[in-house]
Parts: sequence; C-alpha cells; structure tokens
Amino acid sequence: MKKNTMLLIVLSLFAVFCSACGQAPQAEDNTGLPNPLKETDAEGIMQTLGLEFGVPEGAGEVSYYIINDETAEMRFTVDTARFTARIKPSAEFEDISGMYYDWTATDDTRKVQHCNARNMSYLSETEDDVMVTLWYDTAPGLMYSLSAVDNDLNGLDLQVLANQIFIPVQENAG
Repeated sequence: MKKNTMLLIVLSLFAVFCSACGQAPQAEDNTGLPNPLKETDAEGIMQTLGLEFGVPEGAGEVSYYIINDETAEMRFTVDTARFTARIKPSAEFEDISGMYYDWTATDDTRKVQHCNARNMSYLSETEDDVMVTLWYDTAPGLMYSLSAVDNDLNGLDLQVLANQIFIPVQENAG
C-alpha cells in the first residue's frame, strides 16, 4: 500500500512538473492597448490631418484610415488587385509603405507629377506580386506611397494611379 501511495505521489509530481515545463510563457494582456489604425472617411482625414487623396478612376471598395494620428491611408481595389496609398508629413524621403520585402527590382528614374519617385517590385512565381511607388513632395514636406498586391502585377504601371492619387501642395498638412 505504501509503495502504491508513494508511486502515485511521484507520478503526480512528475505530471505537474511536465505540464509546467511544457507551457509557453504567457503573453502580455494587450486588450487595453489602443489600435493605431482608426477607420474614418475622406472628410475625417481632411479634418484630422489636413490631407487629401485623389480617388483613382475605376477604384472600388475604397476605405480610409488614420495610423498613429499621423499617417493617412486609403485602401481600394481595381479589378482584382488590392492597393494601399499613404500620406505622411515628413522631413525627408522615407519608406512609409509598410511593405518589407527583398525587392527584386528598384527603379529611381520615374516621376509622380513633379516629384521624383522610386519604384520597387517583388515578383514571385509562387506568391502574390507586390509593387510600391514612393515619392516625396518637398514643398509641403509630404511623403507618399502607393502599393499594389495581386497574383499577377506584370505590366502594371503604378505611376498612372499615383498621378491620380497625388494632389500637389496640400497647404494644411502637418
């Protein structure tokens, strides 16, 4: 009887020890953290940030967001491709696209209206293709990005859409 009781205690302790070892550390409770992405509309972006997007011809499913109370975002579709445009007051050229890929091609010879632009693309045989155009308007100090994601972006010229999105000299920015 003593052997059975001792064996039961040892097995119980072993089970408790094994279950404690196998548990992953508990993640912090982030339920109280504010979401940096706030859904809004075009008027809300204008009132909050003083920024404005041009909506491209043929755009569907248009939605607007403000990120961290400093960056305006517009999402939309054209055909099956998904696009995201962003505007952020900035003192310099920076990548605000939120796209972090090992770009397969970069082209710094393009323009969006009067602004120099950088095009980057990641074309994949197994995943969605991704393209980004970045441009900086020095007069008001605004950084822009336009990104596209679809299963085949070959032949897409983002400058056509970027020129429709870009509204030069936004006086109320920042």
